[in-house]
Amino acid sequence: MKSNYFTVNETADYFNISKSMVRKMIRECKVKFYRVGRKILIKLEDFEAAMVPVETTDKYLSDLY
Repeated sequence: MKSNYFTVNETADYFNISKSMVRKMIRECKVKFYRVGRKILIKLEDFEAAMVPVETTDKYLSDLY
């Protein structure tokens, strides 16, 4: 049975972001998490809910590159 809860490392790997970014989001209370002993667990649905979509325009992209 696959768990709905992921560790910080598993969450970072799943979303292809750094572990420090996941920890920062936890520290800033942007994502709901659960603590079991010393282990921090995150529901993927909770992490996805904390992510904010950003719409870009062609002008914005051309300014970057």
